[in-house]
This record gives sequence, structure tokens and C-alpha cells, in this order.
Amino acid sequence: MSPMFTIGRLVGAKIMHQMNNEQNDLQKEANLLCGDAIVNYKTVQSFGHVDLIVKKYTDLLEPSHKGTIKS
Repeated sequence: MSPMFTIGRLVGAKIMHQMNNEQNDLQKEANLLCGDAIVNYKTVQSFGHVDLIVKKYTDLLEPSHKGTIKS
């Protein structure tokens, strides 16, 4: 019985590790977008793209948030 528990735990740990890596990649991309928007805030504001940046940022974080709930 214990080998089955061990195998189950190993598979579960591998899946969790993979999900965490995917979430980290999405969060890194969202943070880069946010950083660029902050550095270039005058340009973003002058072209009126504030709503577009916020939407993109939200869209990038949404799958990460869902993955956190799933895990």
C-alpha cells in the first residue's frame, strides 16, 4: 500500500511544481508590463492607453489567479 501512496505523492508534487512554474511565468510577464507602464507613464497617459494597459495586466494575471485557486 505504501508504494502507491509514495507514487501518488510524487505525481502530485510534480503537477504542483509544473503549475507553480506556469503561474510564475505569467506573473513575471504581468510585472514586466506593469513596470514598463510605470516607467513610460507619460507616454501611456498621452496616448490614452491606461485602460488598455490595465486590461492587459488583468488578463495576464487571471490565469495565474485561477491556477492558484485550482491548486
